[in-house]
Amino acid sequence: MAPPARSACIADVKALLLAVLSAAVAALVPSVSGQTANSPHTLSLAEGAAPAKATLADFAWLTGHWVGTGFGGADVEEIWTAPNGTSMQGMFRMVRNGRAQVYEMVVLLPVGDTVEMRLKHFTAELKAWEEKEKWVTFRLVKHEANEACFEGLTFRGEDDGNTLRVWLVTSQGADRTEQEMVYRRQR
Repeated sequence: MAPPARSACIADVKALLLAVLSAAVAALVPSVSGQTANSPHTLSLAEGAAPAKATLADFAWLTGHWVGTGFGGADVEEIWTAPNGTSMQGMFRMVRNGRAQVYEMVVLLPVGDTVEMRLKHFTAELKAWEEKEKWVTFRLVKHEANEACFEGLTFRGEDDGNTLRVWLVTSQGADRTEQEMVYRRQR
């Protein structure tokens, strides 16, 4: 057993090494403070946390025509325009049994030093779900190359940009469900 003075010195060295290692890890790993898990594949901003910083150019990888399935086997389709001016525009359509069920008009807009997603839902007859001056807003939690995590909504590009996976948290009363849509890029 080491003398008490030596034990105290070893404890001090261990504490110092732990502090240095913690600081190094914190510097190398992106901060995840300000975000919480919303579902297995989606995130939410913690109360009072600021949205992630971004520009429209960070979402250019979404550009294109995407066709796939989701919502229990429905045909889903998204088309995203390239960033131009102060927006990127998207369109979503869901078809089940050969009949359109829902449309969405979507825009990505710079707001301060972040980008937010705003969308309006429409029925097959183009009746808006939201009131005239209202829309649904998704705040940006984080983004990386080929991934964008908005609150309750994640887009991830895979397979060299040919596959797009989208996860969306839907709510019906107190029940929350994560929906997955898998798209293939159309040429």
